[in-house]
Amino acid sequence: MLLEDSEFKPEPILPRFFWRRSFAVFVDLFLVAILFTLLVAMIQPFVSFPLIAPSALHFTSCADVTESQRSLPVIQTMKLQSNETLSVSRCEISNMGLLRHSMLSVSAVKIQGNATFTRSVVYPVNDQNEFTVAFDTSPFLWLFAPAIFAAFTFYRRQTPGKTITSLQIVSIQGLVPQLGSLVKREYLRLWFFVVIGIVSIAQLLFFDQTNTPEEMAKSLDGLMVSSWPFALLVLVPILFLSPYLFSLLRWNGQMFYDKITGFVVKKVMK
Repeated sequence: MLLEDSEFKPEPILPRFFWRRSFAVFVDLFLVAILFTLLVAMIQPFVSFPLIAPSALHFTSCADVTESQRSLPVIQTMKLQSNETLSVSRCEISNMGLLRHSMLSVSAVKIQGNATFTRSVVYPVNDQNEFTVAFDTSPFLWLFAPAIFAAFTFYRRQTPGKTITSLQIVSIQGLVPQLGSLVKREYLRLWFFVVIGIVSIAQLLFFDQTNTPEEMAKSLDGLMVSSWPFALLVLVPILFLSPYLFSLLRWNGQMFYDKITGFVVKKVMK
């Protein structure tokens, strides 16, 4: 029997909850970064080199290095070219007051018309501005954060961010979300950070991380790189945002990662 038009009630499309979702992501990443930094701070006393925690929680103070302190081998290795200006600065970086390390930046800057070109070497140093090895732990955060969010959702039904914003992930079949599907959803949702984490860890495993500043400077000898690589600044954000923007502009009640994994995000009814 055919239904009359008045009897047909299509399934309503869920709102985007854009600001709620965005704030929930910010809260979740911030809290996980804090917990991760505390974990790294607990490990630091047992290793002899500085550990670098997530940069989102860094507090940085920089100062120019005086002429009398510029007797650095890396400066001679860079071989200043004509019309280049040398810039040397030391940055003291603190993470939540628990982790500290120092970075030295040596740059050769050249201005031609409206374009600025630079050759830079940035490396960790000790109190005497001598090169030291430092280990950046941030890639491990980006690699494991999605799994942490999935576990929160599986065991508590909400991440802290979604608890604050009164949102909840629900299976479109009305079933209890399975851990495997939630893990898949979170890795798709944060795919860009996961890719950064994988690439960074691959660099740690397969590339020599003990290159001295002089070796790094030799690789830049004669190389002139624009300080504002326009194509990179434009293409990377477009690549990152495109799947999210496409889902929001062609909204049908689900983001792309929810459609793939069979979830929807709903507001918790109190």
